[in-house]
Amino acid sequence: MAVTLRKRKLPSGNTALFLDYYHDGKRIRELLRDYVLRHRDTQQNKETMKSAEVARTMLEHDLAAGKIGVIPEHRKRAPFLPWMESYVDKIRPSDYKMHNAVYRKFQDFVDNDEILASAITPALCQAFRRYLAENHSGETPYNYFRYFKRILKAAVEAGFFKSNPAVGIRNANPVRNEVRKQVLFPEEISKLAQTECGNPEVKRAFLFSTQTGLRLCDIVQLQWKHVILDPEHPRLEFGQKKVGQRKNVVPLNATAQRLLGTPGRSMDHIFQLGSTNGVNKVIKHWVKNAGIKKHITYHCARHSAGTNYLFYGADLKTTSQLMGHSSIAMTEKYLHITDERKRDAVNRLPDISGI
Repeated sequence: MAVTLRKRKLPSGNTALFLDYYHDGKRIRELLRDYVLRHRDTQQNKETMKSAEVARTMLEHDLAAGKIGVIPEHRKRAPFLPWMESYVDKIRPSDYKMHNAVYRKFQDFVDNDEILASAITPALCQAFRRYLAENHSGETPYNYFRYFKRILKAAVEAGFFKSNPAVGIRNANPVRNEVRKQVLFPEEISKLAQTECGNPEVKRAFLFSTQTGLRLCDIVQLQWKHVILDPEHPRLEFGQKKVGQRKNVVPLNATAQRLLGTPGRSMDHIFQLGSTNGVNKVIKHWVKNAGIKKHITYHCARHSAGTNYLFYGADLKTTSQLMGHSSIAMTEKYLHITDERKRDAVNRLPDISGI
C-alpha cells in the first residue's frame, strides 16, 4: 500500500510535509508536524527530508502489515521517561548497566522529564544519534543507539508507538575494524606517564583506566567507599543498584593503587573531572606532546587495558570478565591486535647469520 510524501508551501516561506495514503477506503493526509523545510536552510532540509522519508517508509510497512492502530489515550498523555526508567529497572543484571547508561544519556539529551511519546519522532531519534556521535567516541555511539532501539521496541509492545520511530535510522559501527589505531601499548603508556599534561587530574584518571579498563562514566562516579585496600586482594567494588545484582569487582595492581592517591572520606569522589569534550581536548594535546601519532580519546584507555590484558597472558573469559563485557564476542575484537603485535615482536628479532 503506497504512501506518498507531499509538500505544502506555507505563508512564512517554509514548506510543510505530510503523508498522503488510503486506509480502510478513506484518503488520509497526515501532517508531519516535526518536519518543516526551512527557507534557504539547505543542509538542514536535507536531513529533514531523509527523516521524513524514513517516516513514510515506516508507515507504508505498517499499512502493509496491518499494524496501523490507535494509541490509547492514557499512553498519549503519559510522560515517556518515567516508563523508560521503570523498564530499565526491570532489566536483567547483566544488561542493566548499558540500558541505564542509555536512559541517562537520553534524559540529558531531551532535558525534559515530561516529554511525551508523541514527541519521540524519527527526527528526534536521528538527532539523538548525532548527539551520541558528537559526545562519545569509538563504538560507544553505536552501542548506545543499538540499546536505545531495543528500549523503543519494548515501548511499541507497551503501546506507546504504532511502530518503532528509530527502526529506519542507520546505525553503522565506524570503528568495527579500527580498534588498533585506538590502542596504547605499555611503552606508549609509560611515555604518557613521563609527559607533562595540562590537567594532572585527567592524566591520573586516564592512566588509572589503562590499568583497570574503567569507562569515563565509571571513573567520575568512583568514591572512596568503593576502594577495598585488602593486602591480599586490593580491589574496587561498585555498581550494585538493585538487590541480587552483582557488584563490579575490579582488581587493583600496584600502579593503579599509586594512582588512587591519598584516601579521602567515604563519600568523596576520587577523581574530579570536567565534561567529556573537555577531557578529550586535554588528552589530545597531551598525546601530541608525548610524540604519539594516534587519535586517542579517553575511551582508548579502556581499549588499551583489554588489549594488554590479552597480550600479557589473560585468557578471553578472564579478560571479558575484567572488562565487564556481556559476551566473549565483544572481547574477541582485541585478539587480532595482540596477534599482530606478537608477529611484530617475532619479526624484530635479529637475523641469525650462517644458517
